[in-house]
Amino acid sequence: LDHLGPRGRDDDDVTARRVVLVDERDGLGVDGRRDVQVQGLGRGLGPAPAGAELADRLALLAELAATPLPPSVPALVLAAVVHGEVLALRPFVAGNGAVARGVLRHLLTRDGVDPVGVVVPDVVWAARPHVHLSAAARFATGTPEGVATWLRHVAGAVRAGAQEGTRVADAVVARRLAPPDGDRDTDGP
Repeated sequence: LDHLGPRGRDDDDVTARRVVLVDERDGLGVDGRRDVQVQGLGRGLGPAPAGAELADRLALLAELAATPLPPSVPALVLAAVVHGEVLALRPFVAGNGAVARGVLRHLLTRDGVDPVGVVVPDVVWAARPHVHLSAAARFATGTPEGVATWLRHVAGAVRAGAQEGTRVADAVVARRLAPPDGDRDTDGP
């Protein structure tokens, strides 16, 4: 993952990435950038890269997402890394979480993990947002342990999201197969 750009690995830099001050007036980081978004989205991820660093890392990320995977790289790993990088980079003033989740779902569908698009990992993340943020912050450090934590977190959410998606799909099918109470034919055979 080193090809995704510099991530600062010394203790001082890692600590700096974890500490974010919030400007209460507008919910953005103290310098008015995308460091912390409204309602705390992005809090704890450290400073968002800007300028040339942001542009370079986005270009590398786009290249990574567009390049066909070698057989040795599971599609879920690519999707999780791209999701985590969008969260860490925070290229937009608002909506980075929604974009990151959308890209994750797109890659899961495109690369065959979820070919019909029924996986809803968001259910897991919505139920435990602090766990999700903590895992994202660990990913943003760029350490092997942080990335591994993130990959396990996303994989668990995708597995639980597949179970939930299946449950929802089954409920939809069941309702379509059984007529509503008011439509029953009482003159039947």
